[in-house]
Parts: sequence; structure tokens; C-alpha cells
Amino acid sequence: MFQTAALIRTKMKKFYAEYDEFLRPVLRFLLAFAVLTIYKLYLPVEGSYSGYAVVAVLSLICAFLPVGTVSAVSAIFIILGIYKESLSITLVLCVYLMVVAALFLGLRPGKTIILSLVPICFILKIPYAVPLILALSAGLSGMIPMLSGVGAWYILDYYHNNAATLQYGTDPMVIVHEFVDITNAIVDSRSIFIVSAAFVAGMIVTLLISKISIDHCRTIAIVIGALITDIVYVAGHSFYAVPFDTASLLIGSVIGTGIALLYNAFVFNVDFRGKEFLTIEDDDYIYYVKAIPKIRESGKEERK
Repeated sequence: MFQTAALIRTKMKKFYAEYDEFLRPVLRFLLAFAVLTIYKLYLPVEGSYSGYAVVAVLSLICAFLPVGTVSAVSAIFIILGIYKESLSITLVLCVYLMVVAALFLGLRPGKTIILSLVPICFILKIPYAVPLILALSAGLSGMIPMLSGVGAWYILDYYHNNAATLQYGTDPMVIVHEFVDITNAIVDSRSIFIVSAAFVAGMIVTLLISKISIDHCRTIAIVIGALITDIVYVAGHSFYAVPFDTASLLIGSVIGTGIALLYNAFVFNVDFRGKEFLTIEDDDYIYYVKAIPKIRESGKEERK
């Protein structure tokens, strides 16, 4: 399996290196179009500006801008879509995004894409892959956008489940009252805190184990991280007596773990069978080094 993954990965890298100037805008366009389409179908957003033609135009704009632009465009797309349905939920989302924007000031712009992708993973029923993949790819710097994405998901999910009962009111007192009610409903559910704690625990455990100098450390880290995420999730829901679907948890955890393992195989795969233990010394120290070569395409060597 590792050899096959390495061959595919090598061919993909060569293809990308040769056509990267063309592929990057195409991939950004496809990413933006997929994100906006999923949000459009899930919420759903309404209005003439939410049609597929507009989605295509917005995606085309994102294709020639940094990938973090997708988050800003999707936020504007959602806000304009739900504005005519409820001013109160729109206000909740706007205030939340302003707080998140303040938190993101110290992060690299590229990580803002995580904010958009986390709710997408919830919609696609694969949220348990989020802390595992981010632990390997972003490290602790991915924690803030991950938690911000979790909060955004619960706001969007509230709108999805209660859109029929929300009313469009212009009375400031009514809007403020609904704003408080919506915020309290999300916070009082406890689920947002339980999921956040589970994701943080799974991410930290995965990150720590992946740094240990043992064979297949990342694979072990993914499996144990997934177990810790599930344990904290179940413990939190049991402690607060919040009901949850056991079958959905198990299926989602297995799928999420599988996605993280595939990500590991194509991004971090190395050949542990070819490891060597080296001893290097200088005037003051003796260094014991374990060298693990990355898998290369059979019969070929990389050219410098």
C-alpha cells in the first residue's frame, strides 16, 4: 500500500510541478465552487444573487486570489443569503465573524480557509477527520481556526434547523431579544463545548504522538487521536446528559480516521524498512541519528 501511494504521490508531484501555473487557479476555482455550492444547498440561501451563475462568478474571482479569499467570499455569500430570512441570525453570525476576524489577525491568511472547511466537514458527516488532519498539517496554529469553524457550524446548523420558525423583524428590541435567544440556545445546548473539547484533545494527542521517534508514529497518532476524540465526546455528552447518536459517532469516526490515514499515506509516507541508525560525533558530543528515507519511485532517483 505504501509503495503504491508513493508512486501515485510522485506522479502527482511531477504533474503539479509541470502545470502548477495552470492547476493552482483551477483548483482554487473548484474549491470555491464546491464550498459555495454545499453552503447554498445546506442552508439554503435565497435571492437572485445566490444562483449558480453567481456562484460560478464568485468562484472565478477566488481562482485568481489567495486561497483564504474563499472564506471571506463564502461568509459574504451566506450573510446576503440569510439576511432576508432573519435579521437576528444574521446579526449573530456577523458579530461572531467579527470576533473571529480579530483572532485571525495573528495568523497567516492561508489558514482562514480552515474556517470555511470545518463546517463543510460537518455537513458531509466527516468532522472527526478535522482535528487529525490539522494536527499533522497545521500543528497548534490550526487550533484557533478549527475552533472558530466549530462555532460557525453551530450557528449555521441552528439556522438550518430553525429557518421555518425565524421571522424577519425590523423592530430593534425584537432583533435584540431574538439575538439573545439564539445565542443562549446554542450555548445552553452544551454540544458546542463538548465537540470543541473533543477536537482539542484529539488534536493535541495526535500532534504529540506524531512527534515521537518511533516507527509509523503518524499512523499510531491518528488512531489514538481518533480514540481520544471519541472518548472525550462520549464522556462530555454523558456528563451533561446530552443525547447523541452512537451509530453516527462510530461511522463518522471510522470514516474520519480513514481519511486522515489516506492523507498521511500521500503526504507523509516514508520507508521505515530502509531506516538506518547512524552515529556522528564531534569534539564534545556523540549523536545517535535514525535516518528514515522517503519512498521514491522504484528504479528512479530524484534529480537535484
